[in-house]
Amino acid sequence: MLNLNFPLRALQAALAIATLGFNGFVTKWYLEHTKPSICPQAPVLLLVVGALTLLSLPYLTFNAPLQITHANRKSNPRFFNKWIVLALDAVLCILWFASTIRLAVFRSKLVLCGGHVCGYMGWGTALGTVAL
Repeated sequence: MLNLNFPLRALQAALAIATLGFNGFVTKWYLEHTKPSICPQAPVLLLVVGALTLLSLPYLTFNAPLQITHANRKSNPRFFNKWIVLALDAVLCILWFASTIRLAVFRSKLVLCGGHVCGYMGWGTALGTVAL
């Protein structure tokens, strides 16, 4: 049977790292070129969601191999709980969805959006949507 857990979690990690890079650049640009108190919260929210994804990926990735003990071939609830995995994936999905919508709305309301910062903001929104 084909196990898609590792490739999908690796793709999720790569998208989270790329989203962290793009939105980190946007946040850094806003902090350097505007007043620090005016930094938008939308790219910062995507930074937090990307960091939460990277923190939860070890548990989500390595749960499948720890699911069955070798001695008696029974499920080991100490390491694996399908409801925790489902809840964690659902919470991350909702957070990714909400944060990408918030960044897209923020970007659409900008009066002057030109240059590389808005391009990076668009890429951060697109990768956040794919990571969803």
